[in-house]
Amino acid sequence: MGVNDHRLDGSQTQVLLRLLDIALAARVGGRAGVPLAAAAHGVRLTLTPTPGRFTTVRTPGAGCI
Repeated sequence: MGVNDHRLDGSQTQVLLRLLDIALAARVGGRAGVPLAAAAHGVRLTLTPTPGRFTTVRTPGAGCI
């Protein structure tokens, strides 16, 4: 099973949403192309804006976020 086939469980989804919340809250206004980063629960998330690319994360119940 590759990373693209993995579906997060409920607790993994909560950690991801918390990391997204931290990263988005730390954004600097007017700097849309700057990478965002957050760390919590021993996990580091880095969001790097790349025009024309996206990532889909599969979660339980809701399907994708």
